[in-house]
Amino acid sequence: MDRSKLKELELDGDESKRREGEWLIQIKQGIQANQTIARPSTVCIFTVPKILVDQKPDAYLPQVVSIGPCFHCIIDFSDMVDQKQRAVQRITKRLHGKTDIYSVVAEIKTMDGQIRGNYQKIINCDSETLAWMMLLDASFLLELLRTLAGKDQSDSSGGTYFEPLFDESRVKSVGFAVLGDIVKLENQIPLLVLNKMLQLEGRSEKEAKAKLFDLLLNAAASFFPFKYLQISRFELDSPFIGREHFLGFLHGLILSFFSGGRSSSLPIVQTRNNLCNHVLPSVSMLSKAGVHIRPYTGDGGMALRFDREASTLYLPIIMISENTETVLRNLMAMEAFLPSELQVVSCYVGLMDSLIYSEQDGTTLRMAGVFYIYVGNDAKVAELWENLCKGMAISSLEPLMAVKKEIIECYRSKWKTGLLEFFVNHFTRRWRTIVSLFAATFIFLFTFVQTLASMYGFYRGS
Repeated sequence: MDRSKLKELELDGDESKRREGEWLIQIKQGIQANQTIARPSTVCIFTVPKILVDQKPDAYLPQVVSIGPCFHCIIDFSDMVDQKQRAVQRITKRLHGKTDIYSVVAEIKTMDGQIRGNYQKIINCDSETLAWMMLLDASFLLELLRTLAGKDQSDSSGGTYFEPLFDESRVKSVGFAVLGDIVKLENQIPLLVLNKMLQLEGRSEKEAKAKLFDLLLNAAASFFPFKYLQISRFELDSPFIGREHFLGFLHGLILSFFSGGRSSSLPIVQTRNNLCNHVLPSVSMLSKAGVHIRPYTGDGGMALRFDREASTLYLPIIMISENTETVLRNLMAMEAFLPSELQVVSCYVGLMDSLIYSEQDGTTLRMAGVFYIYVGNDAKVAELWENLCKGMAISSLEPLMAVKKEIIECYRSKWKTGLLEFFVNHFTRRWRTIVSLFAATFIFLFTFVQTLASMYGFYRGS
């Protein structure tokens, strides 16, 4: 070995030792920091696993605005700093001279431990920096929530200040990226900060909670992916309603939607977990066998159920819009850290993935009124459900397991399904092909005649 190569190896060895030293210092500091933070009972803003982020970065990482400390100074959102400062000015006007911004920051600093305890990720900034960060982000989020709730922009800010970003028409037309960012799991701030700022506007603690609940409830309508839920029927003491952050609040509404809002008790969960897989006949196969697919249009009871007598599967109507995938992905990411009995969104997505094999299944669901597609097409929607389950382990709730069992039993009991299975299982390959073709033709003709008879009966009744 010549001297030049030996010298290069020596330099590489020195560099390796330097990096090892930096790594050791970082590990020691992390362990010391963890000892001073209350964990894990207060954590509600979790870190999204890297395997999920790598699959769809845009769904988990903020694209326009960062909220909270997780992405502070990591991703450049300098363009939004001015917007946040203007939001603070609006908050200042709402204080009506009762206090000043420095007093607000001082109040936020008193909650430093509570704020840090809500984050799974270690926050590497001092209390002063964190308090000012919370002031800017909470002000921005409050003003955005007020706009989404449809409140008049001059309601209590004097009417002398106007910011186009907070105009309702602008938010709904070009602000989809902003809206998508505020439902991302790591891009959250604790609602206790927003509640404190509403108190400083001159409200009592009870009034502030009621005001924040009203803002969250009205704003949630812009993100709720399912149709036929009367948002207004929820009250401050409604079961399931999350109080930790905005995404948690939205998750609470969905829990109530799927449980029918009957009580705070949730379905018993199966003890075993299973990956998303196709264990059910597809929607197209069910339809051909005589199992009907109908949209759920009520506002009470289970939003997803199977009527065995009518051979009808009722599915909640879901609206596929710009942010539907982002909302579902982040709800599922959050549920991965929650008890199994709270993983309702993940179970719903797993069931839909089991029913959708192809573009034809997406078309069937759209024609049945289960899918309202505002963005994309049937093929894209079918691809969406397949991708949502990648990398996720789904727990099966008892009611959904019961629904699956009833669907399979009903499907197998249909004479058309039994006829096909009989030919497949009892004939040789040559005869199987001939007889199966004959059976399929016969079934098609019978189904066609049955459909004509149903239409005739309907028009005659009309």
